[in-house]
Amino acid sequence: MKRYKYLELKTLLSLLLFIVLIVSLVPLLMMAKYDYPYGDDLRFSQSVTALRETDDSIGATLTEAVHVVKQIRESWQGTFSAIFLMALQPGAFDFSAYHWTPYIMFFALIFATFFLTYTVLIRIMKIDFRSWLIITFLILLLSITLSSSVCEGFFWYNSAIFYTFFHSLLLVQISCVLLAFMCAHPVKRALLTVLSLALTLFISGGNYATNMVLGEFLLLALLYSIKKSDRKMIPAILSLMVVFALGMVISMSAPGNAIRQAAVVESGYAPSHPVKAVLMALVYGAYFALEWFDLAALALILAAVLFIVPELNLQKWSFRYPLAVVFFSFCVYASQFAPTAYAATSPGPYRLRNVAYFVYLLLLVLNTVYVSGWIIRQKEKRIAKIPAGFSDSAASFGFNALHSRPLTVILIFVFLLSGSAIQRGVGTLPTMVSVMELRDGTAKEHAEKRLLRLIDFNAETTLLAKSKILP
Repeated sequence: MKRYKYLELKTLLSLLLFIVLIVSLVPLLMMAKYDYPYGDDLRFSQSVTALRETDDSIGATLTEAVHVVKQIRESWQGTFSAIFLMALQPGAFDFSAYHWTPYIMFFALIFATFFLTYTVLIRIMKIDFRSWLIITFLILLLSITLSSSVCEGFFWYNSAIFYTFFHSLLLVQISCVLLAFMCAHPVKRALLTVLSLALTLFISGGNYATNMVLGEFLLLALLYSIKKSDRKMIPAILSLMVVFALGMVISMSAPGNAIRQAAVVESGYAPSHPVKAVLMALVYGAYFALEWFDLAALALILAAVLFIVPELNLQKWSFRYPLAVVFFSFCVYASQFAPTAYAATSPGPYRLRNVAYFVYLLLLVLNTVYVSGWIIRQKEKRIAKIPAGFSDSAASFGFNALHSRPLTVILIFVFLLSGSAIQRGVGTLPTMVSVMELRDGTAKEHAEKRLLRLIDFNAETTLLAKSKILP
């Protein structure tokens, strides 16, 4: 009976979170038709747009995008793969094609998050698919609705492609490497390695915050493969590290980086010493970790304890180093602030804080599971008895009673999530802002003025009410 109630709870909660996620997304996607190119969108794609007026062939377009990469590398920055994608922003083909930007970014984040959580929770941890859905829906709901800026994360192409999209590629790359470790079939492992190599090279040409996480993951993967004496994966990881290093050298050695750094200094920011940058990154990481640790974060922790920990095969995991895991995870998360701390003594723009928050949520789940496993192991030692089965593990935490009370658990999650929304301000949530701007005409007016400016740069485009969602 208890097992049935537990399954009923997981089914109801996963369905509820799915509905809430969809309802949250619909108004944001309705805003997409009012989304138009802005700022650097035009600068990076200007030559591609001009070329397509005389030659709209795919070959000529891609060739011109490569030319833009070379030009920007000399004059502004060396993030080669990011510049290539920026030159191909949808508005370069047609202004109305820019409406696809939020669809692309939402899809990238949703797909990548599902792929990573599937790899870790189902393929590695072997938990039930309903529990996987609950955790994934909850992570996505918080990532989208509580991120620092939905505009910079999903609607402004130049910003979103540089951070949200490359973060999504990182999640896919990590998933491919983890699957390669698990794969016994040599051909499949080879294919996963090749895909990982391509993704690694491409990501290395993106933002430095994401590359900090990628570099640390590759180092951890190498240490793990050495510890396990995995002769098949050691060469694969080493090849990934070589490709990553090559991409970073290409990116960081660009002449334009010095020009951009000089512009940053002229704008009032000051660079930091490397040691100071590391310390500042840790401080920024701690500051935002505390700021983001709200009722929504508690809901995610509770979900991990209720739906992952009881289903772990505890016989396979030792959970011996909780402090080391928590500390290393924090350093990985905080390292995302290091590049901007070094270049500008700053935690960085909202788009960077978005991806830092995405990583924060993922690591919050990982650390909750690991620390919970360690606590269970300590209790086993005290009672000199190893729990057998899911119910004993749950009982170790005292949550067995909750598993048989679906309504109570759902009400707790409703309280935590609604409480988080009230804390942040319901009227400031992206979904609510979108609803209000769609209803009062702000989104439409914003789009009309933006389009008029795109068609005629000298036209009068004073906005009576600027959108908080659209760039």
